[in-house]
Amino acid sequence: MREIIGKKAYNYLFGFETNKYSNKKLPTYREVMNVFMYKHRELKMTIRQSSTEVARELKDIWSKFLISSCRREQIIKKIETFYKEYMNLKTNRKRKKSKAQCEKVNKFTRKLDQLFDITDNKKYEHLSDTCKEFLNKSKQMIYCAGLADEILRHSAMLNNENNIESMEYEENSNGNELEQSTER
Repeated sequence: MREIIGKKAYNYLFGFETNKYSNKKLPTYREVMNVFMYKHRELKMTIRQSSTEVARELKDIWSKFLISSCRREQIIKKIETFYKEYMNLKTNRKRKKSKAQCEKVNKFTRKLDQLFDITDNKKYEHLSDTCKEFLNKSKQMIYCAGLADEILRHSAMLNNENNIESMEYEENSNGNELEQSTER
């Protein structure tokens, strides 16, 4: 069920819908589902469109932190599976007195504050120590702004180096083409 409180939409168990993620940490299930629900309910996207868009955004966030992620199809499946689990809980929420229902809701709410982990496990061992530490602390729900800043600076530095290298390559390739055309 969705309630409108002020100008914001509130969802059972998730909280308020939002259209963006925090820049200083990897997103939790709650943040992912709040963005998903915003796209699905507010922007009137289908479940597949919403999950595809959220998966694209998640891959961008994880690449910004220099952590390789799994394929987009796997992320979409994870989002949609979690959404189905939510819908099952939501339809049965009238059974608040049921002990089994209370346990399911408690288990689900504990999972909401965990990291929405889309790490590519095959490439995990190739991560830098800083990235591994950041990922492990994120899984333990420890806010690690210092590590996040360090990784983001390193990522920006790598992007700048790649841009400079590509510009130098373009200049060299353009110069070679000019030299070849003047020789003919």
